[in-house]
Amino acid sequence: MQPPPFLGGGNGVDIVAADTIPVRPIDWLWPNFLAEGKLHILAGQPGTGKTLIALAIVATLSKGGFPSSLWPDGSHAPFGKALYWTCEDGIEDTLMPRLVAAGADLSQVLILRASFEKWKKRSFNFATDLPLLRSEIESHPDLKLIVIDSIMQAIAGDAHKNQEVRRSLEPLVQLAEDYGIAILGITHVNKNSGSKKPLDRISGSLAFAAVARVVLLTARGKSVDTANGYAATGVLVRAKSNIGPTDGGFCYEIGTAEIPAGPYRTTDSPFVRWSGEMIPGSAEEILKLIEGDKGDGPSGKREIAMEFLQSQLVGGPQVGSAIEQIAQAAGIAAGTLRRAREDLGVTSIKQALGDGTFANVWSLPTSTGFPHSRGPLGQSQHALVNTRRPERSWPDGGAPYASAPLASEATQGWGPKIVPAPIEAY
Repeated sequence: MQPPPFLGGGNGVDIVAADTIPVRPIDWLWPNFLAEGKLHILAGQPGTGKTLIALAIVATLSKGGFPSSLWPDGSHAPFGKALYWTCEDGIEDTLMPRLVAAGADLSQVLILRASFEKWKKRSFNFATDLPLLRSEIESHPDLKLIVIDSIMQAIAGDAHKNQEVRRSLEPLVQLAEDYGIAILGITHVNKNSGSKKPLDRISGSLAFAAVARVVLLTARGKSVDTANGYAATGVLVRAKSNIGPTDGGFCYEIGTAEIPAGPYRTTDSPFVRWSGEMIPGSAEEILKLIEGDKGDGPSGKREIAMEFLQSQLVGGPQVGSAIEQIAQAAGIAAGTLRRAREDLGVTSIKQALGDGTFANVWSLPTSTGFPHSRGPLGQSQHALVNTRRPERSWPDGGAPYASAPLASEATQGWGPKIVPAPIEAY
């Protein structure tokens, strides 16, 4: 954009009529989660998989444009290069193995290693080196994402002071807008902040959440063992968005892959595997479920399981096996869930579903005081088991789903999942 022709040495203010400003839609890399030209924050406790999630996003974007490159919600990822900067992890022995385990196309991933000043190597400095970064960005027109791990390193001053945080983040906001690049800044949350509102958990000034257009949080629940060796059930939630929906999240598991690391050697590296479709509900509700209630509500495991069941069945009957699956992902033990069912008086009746199969269908007794519909199965708008078919095609690219929902779909694992691509040597 050309500056206005000010008089008096170029000083003045830029005021224009609104009818001369075009309306432009938000361009999304990942619909409603990652927007071009915007700053995003990804926060969570250590060990919840923040970096692994960021690398999964990088890997998906690096292989975008192909039918197999899907976001966790099943939408197709566009192609784009990603630039990654880290001050916390070793590049060769930590970052590179994780990129390989995530299935990234390494030729489309750029690593910001350092800056040079008069041919002398030094650490990249956000306060002084952004003009140098801009010149590099211009030589990579396909660059769509920059990951900064950790965003605290971009703050010149006290990260707990709003004015200093805003002043430091403004150049990044402008960089994202000028080049149409999504910037994802990774940071931590405060210790013992589980009882706080989601945005209040983020370390440092509230300006981090205020300046970012989208804030994502990670949390980790009870570990689970599976036949594939996955563990550490976690959840990614959308805690804030000024440009789209503010609810919903995805469960994930952290697994380990053995990858090649030079001649005759291998190394183990963690990676994220998304599980299931989007979880409805606010960030606070989902975090409460996965972590357990740390606030004023019920604190016992059985009470948490009872609240979970009530949220599942308040809108009507649901297929029991689907609820059990989500309960396991949320860290609720089968025995605890069974006792919660007994306490609530949940009924289980074997019924025929619309696809000709039979399943045990759970429902709340009418005496619980929780109103619910006895209408068609799978139409609860409050359940974490999202049994309504999304508006998209089959995972194999076939015809779109029909409009009538079936609760049985929740037991079949519908919805494409991001699975690590075949491992390549790097």
